[in-house]
Amino acid sequence: MSSEMPLTVQQEWLQAASNGDVDTLRLVHKQHPELLDVCAPHQSMKPSTALHLCAWRNQTDAAALLLQLGAHVDARDAAGMTPLQIDVLRASLQKMRPMPLLRSRCGEFNTPAAVRLARLKRGMARNRLSHSQSNAVRADTSTLEMLLQHNADVNARCEIGDCALLLAVDDGLLGHVEVMLAHGANVFVKDKHGRMALDLAAERGHYDVVELLLSRFPELITMSGGRALQQAVCHELVDILELLYDPVLRACPDEHSQHELSGKLLHTAVEYDSPCCAAFLLNRGVPIDWTDDQGETAVHIACRRSRPQLLDMLLRRGANGEIVAHTTGSAPCHVAVAAYGGSEIAVLASVGASINLFDSNNDTPLTFAAKNNYPTDLMERLIHHGGHFLFRDQPSRDSVAPILAAWLINLSSPQLGALMDKLLTEGCIVAEPARSIVASLTWTQYMPESLVLLFLALFSAPSAASHKAHDIISDWLQQFSPRPSVLAKLLHDALRR
Repeated sequence: MSSEMPLTVQQEWLQAASNGDVDTLRLVHKQHPELLDVCAPHQSMKPSTALHLCAWRNQTDAAALLLQLGAHVDARDAAGMTPLQIDVLRASLQKMRPMPLLRSRCGEFNTPAAVRLARLKRGMARNRLSHSQSNAVRADTSTLEMLLQHNADVNARCEIGDCALLLAVDDGLLGHVEVMLAHGANVFVKDKHGRMALDLAAERGHYDVVELLLSRFPELITMSGGRALQQAVCHELVDILELLYDPVLRACPDEHSQHELSGKLLHTAVEYDSPCCAAFLLNRGVPIDWTDDQGETAVHIACRRSRPQLLDMLLRRGANGEIVAHTTGSAPCHVAVAAYGGSEIAVLASVGASINLFDSNNDTPLTFAAKNNYPTDLMERLIHHGGHFLFRDQPSRDSVAPILAAWLINLSSPQLGALMDKLLTEGCIVAEPARSIVASLTWTQYMPESLVLLFLALFSAPSAASHKAHDIISDWLQQFSPRPSVLAKLLHDALRR
């Protein structure tokens, strides 16, 4: 509405509420009492009552007048909010929250998306906390108290399922939380994701709110202490972790439960890249080699999530870097390879952890990398740190024949046929019918099949024959620059057994 046009009576009423103009409110109400609980839009606000506008602008005297005139203290605006909830939102904005933070869902720990979100929120929360601490002004609770004195429903929920207490805890409004608890706010209420007030305070890093909740309601430790600890670790809030750790562990029913919880916390610290929390937990003696349902340790997680610093911390604190997970059959070195973790491979090797363990498929990390076509530089790094192509039995050795054949063909050498002829004429394959079949396939240009059969025959040939074949192929590889070092390594390990 433009400034030249006169305000309607309805807008005059709402404007008076927004401005805290008690005299105008009295006058308009005397003439139009039906406006008392009218829900209508005002300026940029969604449709709301005059009492909502008073709460939004912290007009305590005007709100008191409206309530004396009989305004509905729990009226809902177009967004489903009560005046009490609006007052909390107003206080939140006055606290100058730099940017909104999305609330995590209960139970979505240890997923890549959750990790990325937590790390983003962590930096944002630190900025917000430092700003709040540098501008520490206790939010005005006068309107809140007045609404509660007129029997506002402190536990009413808005359309998204939050009550005023959860909103206040979410933003660290300590004064609002204290007032609402004094007026019977239900501290055990949960949001639509199953989160309680203690969980939210821990996630946001509101140390003073966590302290208040625990001092008034110590039973929260049993009800949501474990989740609150998880949130503190996810967001690397070491002060919250230190505050909650001992009380939560003491509340565990037995030593096994303590073991489980502390082990999960260490896994979460590694998953969410929280080195300070990991150091705290290790200093408190958590089970460093605790395994989850998949049989994985924190070392596995550090390798999978590319956390070389945390991996080094774990291994130097005595973690076992050679445990094979019972479900995946993978040792940490296999996990590091699957994650292209060259740095993690170097860390494992630096502390003496074996990088030649077998997985459930009888493959070493180097064999695993070759079979899955991982980058050459990753395999070269494995070789640099002592990695080998090892074979437990004949089938595992035979399984690399197609790899050797493919790598030789990829060299695109026109002399590959001549190499095959030399291997045959030098007597590297003497057994029939293998020799005749290889010769026939070579002459008819079935080179892939010929090479695979050649290596299968060599793997079963006497050592003298396989060693001779290795020397012939190695000499032939000298023509290439740079020399295919990984291919040369596989030839050596497969033929000079």
